[in-house]
Amino acid sequence: MNTSQSIVEQLQEMAQQPGMIDANTWLTGAMKLRVLIQNEQEKMVDLEREVQRMKAGYLSDGDSATAAKIKTETSDLFVETKKLEVFIKTALDIVLLAKKFASTEVDIYKAH
Repeated sequence: MNTSQSIVEQLQEMAQQPGMIDANTWLTGAMKLRVLIQNEQEKMVDLEREVQRMKAGYLSDGDSATAAKIKTETSDLFVETKKLEVFIKTALDIVLLAKKFASTEVDIYKAH
């Protein structure tokens, strides 16, 4: 497990507990996550490239486009790529929510 995944898991565990998560925790986790997610995005580019190479290989071997697509999309590599895509989207959503949460906390603080 890498660091970005552990940050997401910790935030998810906190979110499942009763009570609020303080803005500082959200924002600190989100800032670290945003920096680290770059590695995940680069990994996804590499995985997508490998998936396309796999599909091209099937097509080169004479498979139809449909057969190549089915073989590609049922491969472990394709599933790994899709899981990483979901993780990246979740991580970016966490960053967005942390920003909004922190902004709300600041607005509440200013109102008092």
